[in-house]
Amino acid sequence: MLKIDLGTHDREIGELVAQHCAKFGAVLSARVHRTPSPFALVEMKTRDETDRLAIEFGGSVFGNCVLIHLSDTAD
Repeated sequence: MLKIDLGTHDREIGELVAQHCAKFGAVLSARVHRTPSPFALVEMKTRDETDRLAIEFGGSVFGNCVLIHLSDTAD
């Protein structure tokens, strides 16, 4: 899970998520979804980067994408 300010626009949240994830490799995309609960689907360049990201945030892996649950920093 990644704590982030969910009170901003989805595009800004996606950029912040991408910045956090860039520590683990090349981020190809970061898409934010709010339903059924907030999460980001982050696509990494390589499988190794994807696996490291999933381990760090406890996310599920789909190909080179990681589903990362988001939590509001106010929580």
